[in-house]
Amino acid sequence: MNNDIIKKQLDIKTKTERKYYLDLLRIIAIFAVIMIHVSGNFVVNPNSLLDFTIGNIFDSFSRLGVPLFLMISGALVLDENKEFNCKKKVLYLLFPLLTWSFLYAFAYQVVLPIIQKEPLSLFAFLNAFIEGHFHLWYMWTIIGLYLITPILRTFVKKENKRVIVYFIVLSLLLQFTQPILSLLFAEIDFMNKASSIHTYILNNLNLDFLGGLTSYFLVGWVLANTDFNKISSITFYILGGISLTCMIVFTQIFPNQYKLTYSNSGLLVFFYSISIFLLVKNLCLKKKSSKLFMIG
Repeated sequence: MNNDIIKKQLDIKTKTERKYYLDLLRIIAIFAVIMIHVSGNFVVNPNSLLDFTIGNIFDSFSRLGVPLFLMISGALVLDENKEFNCKKKVLYLLFPLLTWSFLYAFAYQVVLPIIQKEPLSLFAFLNAFIEGHFHLWYMWTIIGLYLITPILRTFVKKENKRVIVYFIVLSLLLQFTQPILSLLFAEIDFMNKASSIHTYILNNLNLDFLGGLTSYFLVGWVLANTDFNKISSITFYILGGISLTCMIVFTQIFPNQYKLTYSNSGLLVFFYSISIFLLVKNLCLKKKSSKLFMIG
């Protein structure tokens, strides 16, 4: 069978078939989030330097969990070839969010006080229910992203890819640089002046709409709909490796600044996460393509 015909068939199937590399990435993200919760205590409350070091290594490797989930969602819900029902998606997430918020509030503000023989407080219960447990923060985040998805879908199209990349680059320069700069400003004295200048520029630009985790949504779509050549892919792999190494080293040197080095809105986590997304995608598609050529 002619190779050109096979390639065309592969392109058509890629557009319509299930993207199995997204399933694999979802599995990786699930294990990564579990590992964060297991290793996190070794970083936050270490019993020894060895405990902290081991926890730091595992925690750093696992920091791609949330970004991967966001990129996977972006790749799926921003797909212009698929329908997106904002109301259905939000209501689907609100039910478990409210259910678990109620259960956590009931456990901590009703059951626990009864066991400890403390007075019950309706205000404390309502406050806990409204705020929700801190582990539920991702639910609020994804609901927020789903709410703006109809707006994003109006311009997230292949012909607008350059504009989308431009948005991502701006977000990287103005938001994702903040955690690493804050780390350097906090730990290196001579950078204090640079810190005030950087803060002044950000405050005066007032580009708040570049904040949040929207960029991961857009990056997921870009990575899923772009064929990177070998040089570009290797460049991202190298950036990811450097970022992961810096994450481990910086956290080890500045243990009290782990919130900055592990930040989902930081360059280190960003480049590490997209490098793994791209690596898994390329490996899966390469394996699938090689199988088709063998059949031909």
